[in-house]
Amino acid sequence: HDGAATQSCPIRRNRFLEMPRHAVLVKGQGVEVSLVENEFDGCSGCAVRVDRRSIATLKANFFHGAGAGTGVVVSDGSSASLAENEFVSLGGNGVEAVGVGSSVELEDNRFVGTAGCGVLVRNAAEAVMSSNTFDGTTGPSAVRVSRGSKASLTRNVVINGAGHGVVVSANSQATLLKDTINGNKGCGVDVSNGSTATSTQVKVHTCVKGGLRVRRDGDRVMVNKSFNAVPPQPAAT
Repeated sequence: HDGAATQSCPIRRNRFLEMPRHAVLVKGQGVEVSLVENEFDGCSGCAVRVDRRSIATLKANFFHGAGAGTGVVVSDGSSASLAENEFVSLGGNGVEAVGVGSSVELEDNRFVGTAGCGVLVRNAAEAVMSSNTFDGTTGPSAVRVSRGSKASLTRNVVINGAGHGVVVSANSQATLLKDTINGNKGCGVDVSNGSTATSTQVKVHTCVKGGLRVRRDGDRVMVNKSFNAVPPQPAAT
């Protein structure tokens, strides 16, 4: 869809196989689309793109395949709500929110073995993430908030990743509440380049490069009581 008038289009129980570009493109102010119980397999572009101030709701869709593409891209002031979707073995990122005014809300989604990030929020976009599972992502981080973006993470589980659990970089902000970050080969949470993170009752354990890393002057992390990483031990006297 591409247009200025308000439009609504339900897309339900379809299969999109090996699409070289977008399987579904939602485009234009006032355009609203809902996608329910669809399957996207092997797309080498992004499976779903939400662009130019449009709105999308995605529920119980399945994204799979070794193509180079991303599952869902939300850009240019658009918004999307995602619940109960699965992103498995994608060649790119699971979900991207890109640009000023772009936003995503994610609840009860699963990201398994994505080659990029599970969720990437960049270029002043915003994201709210609750009760999602990130398992075995093979990219540099399961969640990345970058370039002036903001994100809120609550009760997410981030486990067994090849990189960091959560990265907050380049003048971005993140709030973490009651998340569990376990068994990643990088840090649990990595904050850098003028960014701010607030962490409350977050459990971080068995991450190879440590629980929390803050790099470069100007970065700030506020840890409220229960950032459950192993603290540095005092020197013996």
